[in-house]
Amino acid sequence: MSRYLTAITFLLLFQITALPQQYITVTFPNGGEVFCGGTVNITWEDNITENVEIQLFKSGVFHSAIATSTPSDGEYTWNFSNGPEQSDFLIKILSVVNSNIFDLSDSTFTIGGCSINLISPNGFEVWYVETTQRILWNQNFVSDVEIQLFMANVFQASFTAPGTGEFDWFIPESIPARAEYRVKLKSILYEDIYDISDTVFTITNLTAVDESFNGIPESFQLMQNYPNPFNPGTTIYYGLPEAGNIKLVIYDVLGNEVINYKESQTAGYHKYEFDGSDLNSGVYFYRLQVGDPSVNSKRSFVETKKMILIK
Repeated sequence: MSRYLTAITFLLLFQITALPQQYITVTFPNGGEVFCGGTVNITWEDNITENVEIQLFKSGVFHSAIATSTPSDGEYTWNFSNGPEQSDFLIKILSVVNSNIFDLSDSTFTIGGCSINLISPNGFEVWYVETTQRILWNQNFVSDVEIQLFMANVFQASFTAPGTGEFDWFIPESIPARAEYRVKLKSILYEDIYDISDTVFTITNLTAVDESFNGIPESFQLMQNYPNPFNPGTTIYYGLPEAGNIKLVIYDVLGNEVINYKESQTAGYHKYEFDGSDLNSGVYFYRLQVGDPSVNSKRSFVETKKMILIK
């Protein structure tokens, strides 16, 4: 009987004094995430007191040590830069005392490959003050963006927009009429991810443009269409210093003609109203030809400009 009671007493004492099994559990990143760079908070749960090591694995092979020894308080701030997209990463967290106490992300995550591609304004557009223009871009990650306006490389204004790929901007009267503007678009979270207009575009005063279409120009002129980008209609303006036969051709990026308009016109300013209702979104070109451009003559003229249809 005493031997039986001794066994029970030992069992109870063992249950009271035995330590729980030690563990580490990775909670983030734990699979499926996409990181563009910047700051990522790695998190985990554990019941150990010693420091932990945080390791990065790629395709099941050790890649680098994120932290060789950091307190086991369940969170570590990891900083890295955006670069080419790489996938198949895992986080491993292990005790610095006992390497058998560890955990891995449940599944892989991706690092890098994040980008912004500015579509409009990307160069040669003509926008008018006191009108609403649509800024367009593509981005492959989740983040609000900051839109910055520069004139002759001098900062003018900025505003924040959701990362939806489009933002309608009402151009205030305070914006100077100039032909040296660019837009810079950058991520709010990742400042090293940005894009800038390929070349300059124009912001001008619509009243001044209307007034300039009076009289007869001193030389042939082909102006940028307005609005641009457009949906579905836009106006192409041009000027003739003398009467002549004009040919206005509109074609797509493959060189297929969409419009071939010919007419004998008087000297002065003219416009052509173009309707793209039946066309797909994309880049189009318009070319004005007067006379025979193969003949070196002041009475001949040819010029091409680009316009963008967005639906």
